Amino acid sequence: MVMSSDPSRLHGARPRVILLDEPAQMSGGAGKGSGGERMHSAAVTSLGKFPDSKLILLGTRAATGGHFLSRLISRPSTGEVVQVHAADPDADPFDRRQWRKANPGLRFSLPPKGVLEQEADRARNDPAALQMFRALRLNLGEPDHALGELVIEAAAWAAALDRWQTAPAEGPVIFGLDLGGARSLTSAAAYWPATGRLDSLSACGDVPPLLDRGETDGVGALYLEAERQGELTVSEGRRLPDVRALVERALECWGRPAAVFADSYHAAEAQDILDRFGLTLTIRRGLPEQVEDLARFRRAADVRLAAPPGRALLSYSMSVARARTLVSGDRVLAPGRLDGMRDDPAAAAILAVGRAKPYPPLSPAVPVVQPRPSAALRRADRSYTVKPGKDATPHPALPPRFREASINWLSPGGRRRSSRRNGPSGRRARERDASSGAAGRGGPAPGRPPPLIRLRRRRR
Repeated sequence: MVMSSDPSRLHGARPRVILLDEPAQMSGGAGKGSGGERMHSAAVTSLGKFPDSKLILLGTRAATGGHFLSRLISRPSTGEVVQVHAADPDADPFDRRQWRKANPGLRFSLPPKGVLEQEADRARNDPAALQMFRALRLNLGEPDHALGELVIEAAAWAAALDRWQTAPAEGPVIFGLDLGGARSLTSAAAYWPATGRLDSLSACGDVPPLLDRGETDGVGALYLEAERQGELTVSEGRRLPDVRALVERALECWGRPAAVFADSYHAAEAQDILDRFGLTLTIRRGLPEQVEDLARFRRAADVRLAAPPGRALLSYSMSVARARTLVSGDRVLAPGRLDGMRDDPAAAAILAVGRAKPYPPLSPAVPVVQPRPSAALRRADRSYTVKPGKDATPHPALPPRFREASINWLSPGGRRRSSRRNGPSGRRARERDASSGAAGRGGPAPGRPPPLIRLRRRRR
């Protein structure tokens, strides 16, 4: 009998064999209480009503380590058999031997060989198709869609780790804070602009425990290792990280900073804590500063950044951090969860390095080239000429692009005089000028204010 992946329909069933197809694609499979987790629980509890009943899970691997399928593969229980067919992660994805390794049914044309060849040809030219090919055809346990550009390449980060021993903690230090909530980390990064040295610390609550938090975030025992190395501080009996304890530890390890930067998230709470230490928080606002910070961080990583080798959280966060491309073509750090784990250590490091001006400069000074005026602007320049009155002087604020103007004088009563000097209206205007004491045609009377200039386009 074929059933949908609704766990409520499986309760009370009496199956002999359950085939759970593609559990990695079940909705919400990345956390406890999700649809995939509840489906697996309902299938397990329905067994045992017949002797030798079995549950078989088959499909591609999950994209994150926090998925229940990833946990079953990594830690099988007694009586469970795990069989994984996947290509080598570092192998050439277009190697046919890797195709056969990940698809044992290829010898029986499952899938057909021509289908794999067509998908491989498309993957050579399309990064999105390559990501799908690696996830679904090579079963590498990766997302089947492109996550975006890496914030820093592996070679650049390896070079930054090698510079650590030659970059002392000298000169002023800049702090970057990335504040988190109950399910995320709160991270602090320190950057010495004079030498390029970078360091990082993080904090989290002890609810849930670190092992459960690592399974949910897909990093396994990484949080436990970071706590043993002193990179991660756990707040006892709290779900929220203790920011004050993190700041105290940062001051103890790195000294007093020249400046502290953070985003606007929980900025008021952070300032209250920093007030106790006599520090002032500077808020980074808007996308332009985020774009600038990421560009500065990337340039520093290429030439002078020195990263600590013993910071597992920072290194892992940098290995999965992605850059999001805006409509304008600029790049910023992609928000949210990255490969299951949050990006708090990477965000704090980018903030500290990016705000540490003037190190490093974005680019050398480039001379500014004035653009050639457009055709419409050149036509407008030819369409205007200056026609001042007899005793009038063009106003100094007149834009140079306007080359035509007619002078209109104000009568003593505040009424604008007609510019036409012929006809009855012109005669009446001259008579009013003579009676009011205006000096000459087109000129103001002595002591009168200077003439006003009104722009008028020439008739063509």
